[in-house]
Amino acid sequence: MASTRIVLAAGGTGGHVFPAIATAEELQKQGFDPVLFTDKRGIKYIRTHNYKVVQSASPNGIKALLKLKIGFLQSLFAFIKNRPYAVVGFGGYPSFPPLLAARLLFIRTVLHEQNSIQGKANRILAKLANVSASSFPGTGANYVGNPVRADIKPTIYPLITSKVNVLITGGSQGAKRFAEVAPKALAKFADEIRVVHQAPENLVDVVRQEYAAANIEAEVKSFFDDMPQRLETAHLLIARSGASTVAELAMAGRPAIFIPLAIAADDHQRINAEKVVDAGGGWMILEKELTPDTLSSLLTEIIPNKLAAAAFNIRSLAKPNAAKDLAELIING
Repeated sequence: MASTRIVLAAGGTGGHVFPAIATAEELQKQGFDPVLFTDKRGIKYIRTHNYKVVQSASPNGIKALLKLKIGFLQSLFAFIKNRPYAVVGFGGYPSFPPLLAARLLFIRTVLHEQNSIQGKANRILAKLANVSASSFPGTGANYVGNPVRADIKPTIYPLITSKVNVLITGGSQGAKRFAEVAPKALAKFADEIRVVHQAPENLVDVVRQEYAAANIEAEVKSFFDDMPQRLETAHLLIARSGASTVAELAMAGRPAIFIPLAIAADDHQRINAEKVVDAGGGWMILEKELTPDTLSSLLTEIIPNKLAAAAFNIRSLAKPNAAKDLAELIING
């Protein structure tokens, strides 16, 4: 009888781990036994699960090569002992050891690229994969979209009655630049908005005080564990444009002002954001151009009249069956 075990290997960022989680959940529904490999950074994104999670070595710093070798040997012995049906890589250097070990053992390998431009790790890993899949069309791989967590669902865009609900998030650790700029930019909109702001932990009190001084109704924390619910009530986001963020907003149908991370590899966040802007689902300010004045000017232009149309448009980018389609590709090719 063929093994039902499928190994999913993901680097330690939410952009790699969230699609792996969504795919693991779908594979489990179909009777398979997913095992998620990630490093200590990725573990923090995995909150509730009923499948096996393995913490792998994080190949960073001067000991990177040694860690990669150790990870490879660990994967090799694990796969010899319990041979999986397939090994799936979601990018990031922790994907290297499992995919290399699987390739040497002639185990089926699948690679999924989340961004519009293939990352450095995935450019190498693509040579090890039997099958490649992508989140964006036109990459030469099987276009399945980016799997989104099951708790992110399409919801009706909330009616704007008295105030616009603005959700600001820069990722799990917040974004320092957003904390510096957003309260100042939003100060002139005190009577028009409510704010939920995810800020770096060391800046939470400062950001909270700035909103209070501007008489803005605001909730500021370093982490929100109910982000899907926050997303449901949001009218507009100010966010980075990583692939998972874009996919989740498209699924939920929420427009955003994207501030692409300037140091992202190959400027892929800018290209991700451009896909949404071209579809009429959001707006973009480059990080080097982000100031209180540029953000305030854009908000003046779009609040509130342009938000609902953008919410409708961003839905056109959603791939609600991405996890199911990727699972099908993993299982049957």
